[in-house]
Amino acid sequence: HGHFKAAVPIGAVVNLNTVNNTLTILEPTVSPC
Repeated sequence: HGHFKAAVPIGAVVNLNTVNNTLTILEPTVSPC
């Protein structure tokens, strides 16, 4: 999820790392491709 950090604020990344469920939900939103 390296590209992920560039798409969302660092604070959001920290929350995503803590809550994997949220990370899974935001993945398609950020376009993991």
